[in-house]
Amino acid sequence: MAKDASEDPVRTDFIEKTGLITQAEGLPRIAGRVFGLLIYDGDVVSFGDLATKLQVSRASISTSIRILEERGLV
Repeated sequence: MAKDASEDPVRTDFIEKTGLITQAEGLPRIAGRVFGLLIYDGDVVSFGDLATKLQVSRASISTSIRILEERGLV
């Protein structure tokens, strides 16, 4: 049986480290985690799915996406 993507330790580590790197650069950690997930998965995803996958609120996703858009990252 195929493993769920959320259980992939390499994926999880990439997303978390991206969050830590962006936090060190002065951005919110959640914005970095969103960016990491989008890079790693490479799929179109809704706010609701992002919130579920990252286990954060939709408001946090909205704020994070706005920050990433302002910086030309998404």
